[in-house]
Amino acid sequence: MEYPKLCMCHLIDWSKNDKPIHIKSGEIYDYNKHGALDCHKKLNLGIFNMVEYYNLCKNIPIPPKPVIMKKVKKHVIEEGIPPIPKRLFQSGDNNKT
Repeated sequence: MEYPKLCMCHLIDWSKNDKPIHIKSGEIYDYNKHGALDCHKKLNLGIFNMVEYYNLCKNIPIPPKPVIMKKVKKHVIEEGIPPIPKRLFQSGDNNKT
């Protein structure tokens, strides 16, 4: 499909950040169904380069709020000598006492 090199973001209702609405049809915007209307999708598809994106897009949408992970494991980094595995202290001959 041939896409024009102009901003068509105004054809999408961006007020619902998580699910933008295609204004003409009233459906949730899907570029597979409605075509690549928004400039960001055109950028991802290689239709726009970064310079064209910033120069042509009249409505760079604010991305939705980031998803915050509920549990994050904290890795503590300590200075010093790393622990030595116990298997290195075991001799090959366990019969000696």
